[in-house]
Amino acid sequence: MERSERLKHLGREIDRLSKLEKEIKIHREVVRDEFSRLVQDEVKDKEYLQPVKSIEIPDEFFHSTGLSKEEFVASRFPGWNVEHLEKDIAKNTTSFVLRRDPNYIPYSIVVDEDEESELRVSKSIAEYNPEIDWDAMMASDPDLFEKIAWPKKIEYEMNEEEFKKLIEEEPEILAEIQRYLTVHKPAIKFSARRVKKDDQ
Repeated sequence: MERSERLKHLGREIDRLSKLEKEIKIHREVVRDEFSRLVQDEVKDKEYLQPVKSIEIPDEFFHSTGLSKEEFVASRFPGWNVEHLEKDIAKNTTSFVLRRDPNYIPYSIVVDEDEESELRVSKSIAEYNPEIDWDAMMASDPDLFEKIAWPKKIEYEMNEEEFKKLIEEEPEILAEIQRYLTVHKPAIKFSARRVKKDDQ
């Protein structure tokens, strides 16, 4: 086969494989979605498998930052659903009771096995490091902002020394700082592998 024919053949193979990769990617997503939905349906009905947490925020925080309660939860607790809100009029605070979204609960399930091995499908959740919402902190608590913000061009970064000193002096400040942490939606990863029973 001469060179130009070989190049044409290889070019067509690359094109065919690219199309096949796209089809596999689409099919993989469809299969993962259905598998995940079936597992979620089981977890959804078992609330005891869904972690719960609560956080109390002063109402003044929402007034000074302009954030709605929905925006606050979406940017600070992606992957969590609001179970309910508790308003404390005496303290002027709102407590958020959050339940983990079943889609963001990791698992490892044996779906097939024989005498020698088992096929295990796992779903893991990769949480991203939170970032400080410096604008909200500046609007809501300028004193805290002045203590721990460090100018970096037009952005801010943590003044680690001052932060450590502040935590030692006032450990309860961590709860206050948490309301300024923004978090990206967790990444969901699937894996399936056959494991020999002796290797477990």
